[in-house]
Amino acid sequence: MSACVQGKNALNIVTTDRADSLAMRSRAIIKTGITLIEILVAVTLFILVVTSALVLFRKTIGNLGAREEERLLFAEATTVFSWMESRVGNAVINELTGPLRMNFIGTGDSLRWICPLPEGEGSDMGKFGLMIEDATVKVCYDRIAAAQDDFSFSGGFPGAQPLAFHIEHLHLSYGNSGAWETTWDTSPGAAQEGRLPDLLSVEVTVAATRRNEGKLIERTFTKLIRMANS
Repeated sequence: MSACVQGKNALNIVTTDRADSLAMRSRAIIKTGITLIEILVAVTLFILVVTSALVLFRKTIGNLGAREEERLLFAEATTVFSWMESRVGNAVINELTGPLRMNFIGTGDSLRWICPLPEGEGSDMGKFGLMIEDATVKVCYDRIAAAQDDFSFSGGFPGAQPLAFHIEHLHLSYGNSGAWETTWDTSPGAAQEGRLPDLLSVEVTVAATRRNEGKLIERTFTKLIRMANS
């Protein structure tokens, strides 16, 4: 009888030990599962933070690049406007004949005119030209020889040099008494013989040198130049 009881007690002890062992294993498995979930959550959050940071960084770099491109576009347009304002605004004409005649001849994308120059070798007058070619605004200049006094324009724009680059579009228009013309010619017999326009409108479209976030930036700028001798 005693042996029987002892056997049952031993069996109960073994059963209890196994139950405790299983419970401990279950708790370990549960504990391990929670740790893995925490790791997965942490990794996910880390990836989200890094991805957001990269997106923000890329956007910031893109904005900085766009601002720099905007600055360069404005600089090219300003170069054209400043050069023209200091010269075209002082254009002069006369009603003489032959090589002594001074004319102002402009189209939608080119212009030739005469204006005074600072003192130097030769005459105090110069012949100027402006045109666009291959997305580049080009200019030419010729100080008239003192002994020559020939104000006639030669064909084309000889010796034209680059003034501004990445100019996709150049448009000139000529204002007089509230009306705007696409051309202006003061030559004898021409529509505007013997008179300058009151205003010159210069419109340039400048394109960026590279794409920003897949887009090519273009900006159009306009400048009104008042003709001092109209």
